[in-house]
Amino acid sequence: MTSQAIIKSEMTDQAKAEKHFREVLNRGEGRADVLAVIAEQPSAALARLNDTKALTDRGAADILDEIVGQVPDGDRARELLEQELPPERLRQLLLARGDLPSSAAYVVSLEDIVRVVLADMEELMKSEDEDGKRVRVIERESSSNHLSLKEVPDPENDDQFDDEPDSKAISLDIDSPGPLYVLLGWAHKLKDRSDYQEFLQTGLGNYTVLQCILLALWHDAGCPDAESGDDQVSGMAVDELNLDVTEAREALHELFAYGPPVFSRAEIEDARQNLSRRRKAQAAAPTMVDEARDAAEQAKDELDF
Repeated sequence: MTSQAIIKSEMTDQAKAEKHFREVLNRGEGRADVLAVIAEQPSAALARLNDTKALTDRGAADILDEIVGQVPDGDRARELLEQELPPERLRQLLLARGDLPSSAAYVVSLEDIVRVVLADMEELMKSEDEDGKRVRVIERESSSNHLSLKEVPDPENDDQFDDEPDSKAISLDIDSPGPLYVLLGWAHKLKDRSDYQEFLQTGLGNYTVLQCILLALWHDAGCPDAESGDDQVSGMAVDELNLDVTEAREALHELFAYGPPVFSRAEIEDARQNLSRRRKAQAAAPTMVDEARDAAEQAKDELDF
């Protein structure tokens, strides 16, 4: 039997499939053969991925991207993901990569993307809110992309995702600049999606995603005076984010009509450094459960020492 034939026969066995996943993650000599088999049988690979106990969420997210990369038709890739992975598991894996580059983020539905982005902001907001006594949640209205804001007690069940169509998710609370920069990072990641403009118009309480991104860019530009008559969009990185200049200008004018939140340079720098640390931690996160366990034990030993 050829190497690929052996791999194909072994992909029905969970333990052996996970061995092949490890080969892909470690970029071993057999990586190309494993990917060739995945390209031929993506459904089988996704089924094994859904049942994995050996991969961390980050490792599973990396394999998910490899699988999606072997399916050139985006519509077919989305269909496979929806068939083989429960919605909450799919969003969990998308979240594991945060705003790092991801092939899967370009084939899943906009609904999935919005929920994952909100969950990513939830993680940041919880890390910034030391008492953790309250959270803000949103509900999607069926007639539009608007998200209405409510305030409720912190739920006992801390599951981040619910596969019901009208489920709740954490919304934006602009008490700090951190969420703005989370959205900015996701905008860089999603800017080539065909429904990117729809994503930008998603409502977050009193703001749209576009307005939140523009708030981050406005702060980066030094918060130019809204009453000086200067073009607020000038000097902002709107082109590299595929933003329409006219729409950006109108969104900013609307913001300034009722006064945008303003943060100090120290607050902005803290937010940027925090997000930089998060990205580095995501990029360096262990991909295998045994590696994560070893790292945790080593960290504990160092603390004990």
